[in-house]
Amino acid sequence: VPMVMTGTGTGVAPFLAFARERDWFIKNNGPEKNGEMWLFFGCRNRRSDYILGDELEDLSKRGVLSHLMPAFSRDGPKKVYIQNKIEEQAEGVYKALVEKKGYLYLCGQAGDREKDVLNAVTKAFELGGKMPAEKAKQLLDELIEDGRYCPELY
Repeated sequence: VPMVMTGTGTGVAPFLAFARERDWFIKNNGPEKNGEMWLFFGCRNRRSDYILGDELEDLSKRGVLSHLMPAFSRDGPKKVYIQNKIEEQAEGVYKALVEKKGYLYLCGQAGDREKDVLNAVTKAFELGGKMPAEKAKQLLDELIEDGRYCPELY
């Protein structure tokens, strides 16, 4: 099943481990037996904060990370956060988490970030599934109740 991973800063570390495991599975079982692997990774600046960026880009180029969506909040005139990237990919996020019953992971700092990410996923459900906000919220609640939301926050 798909994995949709969201994290900032050092929150990328567990996802790198997941990607390395997926790389091993692909090498031993073929890509067709592995679900999509999305990574929404946020940091301030590409040049100074893109932790393990070279490795992440390589994993993406080789298809281990099927969707690598970095967000750099201080590199341009407009701040771009992982929640913006999630909404930009609304249809894919909806398909991965709702239609294909994927898992949502969030690693990093607790607080507003969790609320922002869950709001963005709800909006992605609304946009990607072309549904009212209430139905999208219900689908997020079901994902959480089913144990398919896995936060690791500090």
